[in-house]
Amino acid sequence: MELTDEDIINKAESGFPLVDPFILEQLTPNGYDLSIEEIQVGEKVFKFGNHAINIVIRPLTFFKVMSKETVLLPEDMTASLWLRSSYARKGIQATFGKVDAGYNGKIAMSLFNGSDKDLVFEREMKKKTICQIVFEQLEKKPLKAYESRSGQYQNQKTLKV
Repeated sequence: MELTDEDIINKAESGFPLVDPFILEQLTPNGYDLSIEEIQVGEKVFKFGNHAINIVIRPLTFFKVMSKETVLLPEDMTASLWLRSSYARKGIQATFGKVDAGYNGKIAMSLFNGSDKDLVFEREMKKKTICQIVFEQLEKKPLKAYESRSGQYQNQKTLKV
């Protein structure tokens, strides 16, 4: 079962937020918009909003994005990621998978500018969100949650160059 906006608010108000920081304006009817903290193009990593220039992603260029929010999934919940349609309409492609039950950390995303135009992340962008995370309640806890299986990205905080 997917969580509604009301379910997500109730979890946050009961002291078990699914994202931190939790910003009410980023809530969607059935998910939450994750915002950008870092962008990596080639070997360069930019802290989004802390640089003096716009970040330009050239056509046919692979890049990575790290969420500002930490995702805090309990062992009986998973999530899926969906690229915001405003980026898909610009030719951005992303391959997202499930966020495993029990995952705790920031979300790293691999993206590709498949268009013939530059994609510009403006330093002063008002809405700095990249994708929606949709939370799903499992019927029961898995035998082993993420940290016990592989857990290689558990507590991830930054992009790895």
